[in-house]
Amino acid sequence: MLCTIAASLILSGLLLMAGEGSTNETFCPDIFSARRIRIAPLLCLAGYLVLIPTIMFGHRKVTQKSA
Repeated sequence: MLCTIAASLILSGLLLMAGEGSTNETFCPDIFSARRIRIAPLLCLAGYLVLIPTIMFGHRKVTQKSA
């Protein structure tokens, strides 16, 4: 469940960063918007901060045998 949440955070951050870029002929001021510079990288970072402990510690199920 946490892996799915983390993956969706990372994917949404990458989608927010996507868009038209500048070329030698035209300048696109949208590349310096708050959405691309602040919000999208923070979403990706949050996704990785959720994903890393989820993978490292995971769901540890302790099974005990009844005697």
